[in-house]
Amino acid sequence: MYDQRCSYRVDRWVEARRVEANGASLAEAPRWPEVQLRATGSCLGCEREGRRSERYEVRFRVEPSGEEETCTYSEAVWRTFTLGGRWPAKARVIGGGLVCDSIGR
Repeated sequence: MYDQRCSYRVDRWVEARRVEANGASLAEAPRWPEVQLRATGSCLGCEREGRRSERYEVRFRVEPSGEEETCTYSEAVWRTFTLGGRWPAKARVIGGGLVCDSIGR
């Protein structure tokens, strides 16, 4: 019996590593980390910079328990918080934790 046969290989871009930058205060302006590509182009083993993403987090200490909660905001909202500030917030009845959208509003 004769039949047609075809085989092929596809080279795909995959995530090989991540580069991150972190800051601890509003005094440091957010910046993208330096990316060092090993080889550029479209060859096998070449690298290219991937999609960028950012996340702005604020850690809150809940009183009187002293537990810490982390909330994620847009950069504009993140900039409105000050180190050591106090804000009213709502807490979840079921499961506990802060309602991040209620903080300071």
